[in-house]
Amino acid sequence: MTLPLQSHPFNAGGPVDPIWLAWLRTLEQGATANNADLAAQISAIATALGSPDGTVANIPPLGGSQTQVFAGSGIQVNGSAQSGYQISLNTVADSGAGTFLLLTRDSFGRISGTVAGTATDVPYDNTTSGLTAEDVQAAIDELASNLSHESPCLRYTTDTGSTADSDPGAGLMKWNNATQSSATKLFFDDADAGTGTDLSAYFTELAASSTTGIVHMVAENGAFQVYKWTGIADGTGYFKFTVTHLCSSGAFADNITVRVAFFPMPAAGGGGGGANWTLVSKTSDQSRSSTTTLADDTQLQFSASSSTTYRIKVRLFFETANGTMDVKISPAFSGTTNSIIYRRLIHPANSNPANNITNNFSTPTVIDAAGAVLNYMEMEIVLDVNTSGTFSIQWAQNASNASNLTLRKGSYIEYLTV
Repeated sequence: MTLPLQSHPFNAGGPVDPIWLAWLRTLEQGATANNADLAAQISAIATALGSPDGTVANIPPLGGSQTQVFAGSGIQVNGSAQSGYQISLNTVADSGAGTFLLLTRDSFGRISGTVAGTATDVPYDNTTSGLTAEDVQAAIDELASNLSHESPCLRYTTDTGSTADSDPGAGLMKWNNATQSSATKLFFDDADAGTGTDLSAYFTELAASSTTGIVHMVAENGAFQVYKWTGIADGTGYFKFTVTHLCSSGAFADNITVRVAFFPMPAAGGGGGGANWTLVSKTSDQSRSSTTTLADDTQLQFSASSSTTYRIKVRLFFETANGTMDVKISPAFSGTTNSIIYRRLIHPANSNPANNITNNFSTPTVIDAAGAVLNYMEMEIVLDVNTSGTFSIQWAQNASNASNLTLRKGSYIEYLTV
């Protein structure tokens, strides 16, 4: 059967007669399986009448100007001319993993999928920070690098896999007991882990100039250990410190960076570096709660004479019961001064004011505690005294809290006259 297109009985420009549509559907159903030529002609008729896919079902019900809807890249079309069309985006590919995903786009700017993202992909505005980094990861790395240069301490990497009296290896240190607080010897390689510098001459001078001192180690997360040494021996490629454990926040993990400071003092209990030093040590924990008023520590203080210049070092270890109270600290002097040089180093570093140097004690330092954790503050002060008075360390909670803020034993002041 032949149906010339020019003779089909539809009203040009008007509605398609439902009877003819029903007839075409019937022909289409029979022709699909039995007569390929007829099926092709019916498809041609349907296409001429505006069907987007050549099927009778999708012939628009109205004549005249018709809108044809086709699925394209990233687009899917569902429905028919009779029931209506639903246009939506295809499901995009999810090629990322983790909780931080980046959207990808095609050449037209349309979202095409996701990929795993990192901190490197996040832009960083360095306008006010003074950093050179332009992404978040680079900013973190730059801050970490800068922090490593803030402390005058040496850097070592821990080795907990061996307790033998032997060279730990380049940049390593270790204990002679698996229970670190029970160690009686500490072993330090000749070279530190920071720069690989040979420290043999430094350790030799420590051994020759003093018979006792303090070894103070702090990990990057703020954990600390304090030992008293009573002897130093030169090994082959390393030095051996005979020690007694004083206090600590716990054991260090293997293969972590610790900063180590050595403070020599006279065997009788003076300060590091010679008989002019004096050590004032906190011999027991002290706690305060429900107060934000700065008050003198009961032990960390000394009397300073008039017309005398003092060099002062302070190491403080605070334990917060929660992250609400925070820690407020300030040195204080009851006399008058000609000048003050005051440098502070704080952990965690997100404290106010940040690590800096100033010429007064007027602004307390606030340590932003991260929770029930140990916090650390280090001070170096040059105090040029005019009239005599008492130098002291004052501390309190920054936000009043019923739980205890504790200054741990082993915190101390060292001072000498210049």
